[in-house]
Amino acid sequence: MYFPRGTANSLNALRRRRGPDACRSEFHKLRASRRAYAAGLVNDPNLSFATCFALLPELRGWQPEGELCPRVRTAVRLCEIIRTDKSADGNAVHPRYDEATRDALRWMFASGEEADGMDADFDRTVDISACVLLKIYHEEEILPGVVRLMFRRNRRGSCLHDLAWAFFQSAGPRALRSVAERLLSPSAKDAELARLLLHLPQAGNSRREKRAQ
Repeated sequence: MYFPRGTANSLNALRRRRGPDACRSEFHKLRASRRAYAAGLVNDPNLSFATCFALLPELRGWQPEGELCPRVRTAVRLCEIIRTDKSADGNAVHPRYDEATRDALRWMFASGEEADGMDADFDRTVDISACVLLKIYHEEEILPGVVRLMFRRNRRGSCLHDLAWAFFQSAGPRALRSVAERLLSPSAKDAELARLLLHLPQAGNSRREKRAQ
């Protein structure tokens, strides 16, 4: 398959258009025939974490390891930690907490958000990256993204336990305002989740109303 050069990573485009399995299959062929070019596509700054995650079976054990950029190498290592420790929840993941890890986690969360729902393992990996960023690195800049993901997951009935845990670890005034704005949402699910996150009483359940009954 022809992978054109351009500002947008062509592996991203292939994954979005044909799905993770097709992307991985085509990359496998490319790696066998044009290894250096395949490595260049993976090392492209425009590569999204969702595409990297789809390619993990091809990237694990890549030798020589130095052909992959530090961000991708670190992300693959972190994904392996999360994959092999099914109890990991942000408390259990103990990578080397250096700047390379921080940069990889930022990329994993920021570029992974757009592909939320790709599959359960991917979502869990993005969630744990948020937990570590907030708990270890105090990266409160990601809180708006965490809030967006929580409400998106809630609307489709998906798991948001780890995201909620991450939110409560670090929620400051800006994040709380972002949640409060959803109290007036036309979506009943959004309004109810906002109420729960802000620990507000259910309508008609205040102490004053109970005394009046």
